[in-house]
Amino acid sequence: MRNRLVFLIWLGILALWLGMVRTAQGDAYTYTAVRKQIRVCVLQIGNHPVLTPFVWHVLDRRTDYKPAGWDFVNPLASPGSRKNMAPYWVVSLDQISMEDLRKFDALIIATQGSNVGFTPEQREKLRKFVDAGGLLWIDNQTAYTIDTRAPLFLDLQFNNEGLTSGLLAYPTHPLVNAPYPISAGEVNRLGAGIRGSLSAVGADLNAPPAPGVLAPIVVRQDNRRPVLVAGQYGSGAVVVSSIGIAYALSHAVAPPGVPVANENFAAAAPQNLKFGYNMVQWASAFTAQRKNARRTAGTFESIGAPLVEKWGLTGLQAVGTFASAPVFYNGALFVVGASPFGDLRLYCFEPTPAATWTATATRTTVCQTSGSEARHTMRSGRLRSALSQPLRRRLWRYLPVAMTPPSVRW
Repeated sequence: MRNRLVFLIWLGILALWLGMVRTAQGDAYTYTAVRKQIRVCVLQIGNHPVLTPFVWHVLDRRTDYKPAGWDFVNPLASPGSRKNMAPYWVVSLDQISMEDLRKFDALIIATQGSNVGFTPEQREKLRKFVDAGGLLWIDNQTAYTIDTRAPLFLDLQFNNEGLTSGLLAYPTHPLVNAPYPISAGEVNRLGAGIRGSLSAVGADLNAPPAPGVLAPIVVRQDNRRPVLVAGQYGSGAVVVSSIGIAYALSHAVAPPGVPVANENFAAAAPQNLKFGYNMVQWASAFTAQRKNARRTAGTFESIGAPLVEKWGLTGLQAVGTFASAPVFYNGALFVVGASPFGDLRLYCFEPTPAATWTATATRTTVCQTSGSEARHTMRSGRLRSALSQPLRRRLWRYLPVAMTPPSVRW
């Protein structure tokens, strides 16, 4: 009887311990019923064909890899269209307005042509979209190059090079780590394989693309030229790949030109799926206003041209007037320049000018109020007392070489 009691006690302790272990395992996961809509589309550039209409469709349907609650949608899809139809995802960059473009979280460009050019309007739309917090994914399977006469808003060019192996140049980058780690072996199986390369516009293929923005993630093993780059631009992000990742995802369910996708979602390779989900996760981490490296915010509002001139300085020569860059000090703007009389003057502007003062080498001040100009000798020294000695020393740097500090009197 006693042995049975001891056995039951130990059995209860074991059950309690197993329950605690199971609870600890469950605590490692976060379950939520909140759905997250990711608003996406595939951009068509001019009349160039769209090679990857179903890339977002595949990412939406692979629920075995897709993070829980994610839902890829096109907010501007035509009524009656379904996600397995190409028109549901494709949007013309020429026809969409900036107001509608701001409704998207991510855009992809993957087309075909020897010289794909971007008009100033297209280029500005893409730049504003990214700067205001959007994700722009530019994918290529060595199917097109960018027209150097009509480039993107970034210094970027695709180059045709043969197949090789790839190296992880930035193994800690979120694109290859979160939420899915991508191994070095999987890197070599991304898209259509490590082919092509990326560079700046020009003949030098070793010049890095947009070095102030884009960082190399994967490079070619033979010449270390990048094939996958990414970076933050304003409040958004840009990802550029020359290895056809988007092409491989879309081609799993339909070749280019087929308007309806099949149900063969299992054909999408795991490494390509992981990259797609990692990219969306990474880009969504810093879309909040002023949470970027430049601490800037973006707006889709456009300011019409020409701008209305609020105020200006009259009586000066039209060309070659100013001899220095402006200096802001204590709410005023100072600049050194020549007057119509040939002498050198220090001009001081108020942000909302009611009066403007200048000082010349002959201790003369010019006051301008309501468009009238009058001369008087500066006897009170009010301009001299208003300027501290450090500011005077700072202003000497902006005077022409022929004008030395002792020649200007206050």
